[in-house]
Amino acid sequence: MQQVIYTLLNYINNSITHDTYYHIAMMILEQIDQIEHYSLEKMAMMCHVSPATVNRFCKQVGYLNYSTFRQVVSYKETKVFDAQILNNDYLNSYSQAIFEFIETINNLNINQLDPILASLYSHKRVLAMGYGSYQNYALDLQKNFFSCGKFIEVYMDQIRQIEALATMSKEDIVMVTSLSGQYLKNPNLDVLKKIKQTGCSSILITLMDNPAYLDSFDHVICCGDLKKAYAGKYAIIRLYDLMASRYQQLYCPIIKE
Repeated sequence: MQQVIYTLLNYINNSITHDTYYHIAMMILEQIDQIEHYSLEKMAMMCHVSPATVNRFCKQVGYLNYSTFRQVVSYKETKVFDAQILNNDYLNSYSQAIFEFIETINNLNINQLDPILASLYSHKRVLAMGYGSYQNYALDLQKNFFSCGKFIEVYMDQIRQIEALATMSKEDIVMVTSLSGQYLKNPNLDVLKKIKQTGCSSILITLMDNPAYLDSFDHVICCGDLKKAYAGKYAIIRLYDLMASRYQQLYCPIIKE
C-alpha cells in the first residue's frame, strides 16, 4: 500500500491543474484503507466519473487497470513509523543506529564498490528498483549520475518498474534496493524471477544476509544490521552519495552543472 501512496502523492504534487485525474487521486488517497473492498463501479461513483475513466487513471499512474491497482493496494507492508521514536529514552539508540549505518557505508572498501560502478558504467541501460521511499532517494542518485553522463531509470510505482524490467536484456543492469527484503518477497512482483528471465546483470543493496536472496545477484552491497532497519534509510542516502562521488572520480572528472 505504501508504494501506491507514494505514486499518488507524486502524481498530485506534479499536477499542473486540478483536473479530473487529480480529484480521483485525492479521493483514492482519502479512501486508501478501504480501496481493496471497493469495486470499480463503486469507486467510479464515489469519484463522480465513469468506470472507464477510473481505469484510464490507473493506467496513467502506471497500473494496467483498476483491478491491478486494487491488488497492489491490498498488499500490506510492515508499519511505516516506529512509535518508539517519540520516546526520549529511545533517541540515543536510534541516533547510535544512524551513526553505525553511516560509519558502515563510510568504511566500505572502495575495491568492493569499484566493480559495481564499473558495471553501471559499462552496461547500456541501468534500472533502479525499490519501494517508494528508496526511489525518492534514487532520484537524487539519478541526477548525480546524469551529471556524469550516465542515465539511470527511476520509476516511482512498482508496475512501471516491472514493465521496464521486462524490456531489459543481457546488455543491461538492474539495481535493487531492498533493505529488509520485503520488495523481493512480494509475490505480486516476483522480482527475482523476472530478473532471471531477462538475463540482465544485477546489484542488490540490502541489510539481509540470507543466501537464498544474495546468491541471486551478481553484486551485493550489505549496508549494516538488519535488526536496526528502522534507521536504514540513512545508510541508503549516504551510500548513494558515496556511489555518485566515486563514479564521478572514476569516469567523469568534469561534471555538467
